[in-house]
Order: sequence, then structure tokens, then C-alpha cells
Amino acid sequence: MDQTQTARFRWSPVFLVLAISAGGLMRLLVLHYLRQGTLFFAGVSVLLAVIVASTPKAKTTTGGILKGTTLALLLSVPVLGADFVGVLIVSPIFYVVAIACGFAFQAGRGRDRSTGLF
Repeated sequence: MDQTQTARFRWSPVFLVLAISAGGLMRLLVLHYLRQGTLFFAGVSVLLAVIVASTPKAKTTTGGILKGTTLALLLSVPVLGADFVGVLIVSPIFYVVAIACGFAFQAGRGRDRSTGLF
């Protein structure tokens, strides 16, 4: 795979996150008659989701699961209309479950890929 294809695949998740977030933000603002405060907190989560989506691919299974969990939590704010503070409060529960699933999956595979957590 040459460098242009690698760059294209690297930016594809970023544009996907932006498209999903734009639709969710528009739904939040128009259907629920919300104002600038909601747009600010949803915008912060979209910005963080873009940063996470543009990071390199995770090297381990647990790292990939944690990255997916982070994107799902961040995108739940603009898409589902979740409260940003509520997502922030319950996120440790999601991360504990994600880490447990990652460890169980790595143990089932025999840890042939990597010995690190991330």
C-alpha cells in the first residue's frame, strides 16, 4: 500500500465521525429547540472524537476496544442527545467492562500478538 492510500485510510474515520456528528448536532438543535450551551458541550465531544479517530491504529486488542469505546461514548452526546456530564460520570463503568473484555479476548487468543495492555 503506498503513502496516498495509507493517508486516505487514516483520514476516513475522521470524516466519518464528522459526518455522524454533524447530523446528530443538527437533530439536537432543530428537533429539541436547544441553544448554545448544548452546542458547546456537543462540540467539545465532537472535537475529542475527531482527535481520537485521527490517532494511529491500536496495536493490541484491548487498545482497539478502548478506542472504540471512547468513540462510542463521545459520539453518544451529539447523536443520541446524551448529557455530556452524565456520559463523563458513567464512562468508568464502560471502560472497566471494555478492559475486562479485552483481557478475556487476549487470554483466549493466548496473547500471541503483544504482551502490553495497550
